[in-house]
Amino acid sequence: MALLRNLKIDPKSLGKHLWLVDATPVVEYTKSGERTDKIVGYRYVVTLPAHGFEKLGIKIAGDQQIEIPDGEEYIPVVFDGLDIRVYEAGGHAQLTASATGIHAVKEAQQPPGSGSR
Repeated sequence: MALLRNLKIDPKSLGKHLWLVDATPVVEYTKSGERTDKIVGYRYVVTLPAHGFEKLGIKIAGDQQIEIPDGEEYIPVVFDGLDIRVYEAGGHAQLTASATGIHAVKEAQQPPGSGSR
């Protein structure tokens, strides 16, 4: 039987445009589940115009790689090494996503049919 956690989602299925709308720190937790103050990465929240502007958080380990400039609502981005997987929680399928890098792009520069590199 196939396990949901082993299924990968093709990043191209997210649509041609990924718009960064937020970036928040990801903190480390102890083995007992206690939150620490140590920042281990950032979660980049993108909105997906091809999917009714649904949002997806994509985690990247390490230092913050990009910020939304003051006065901007969003910026078009592409991701390096984007990995999207399905998992089950509370009887419902959920998505989890991670990447190795994120880059701002001009809309015209984004490759057709891509949301990742």
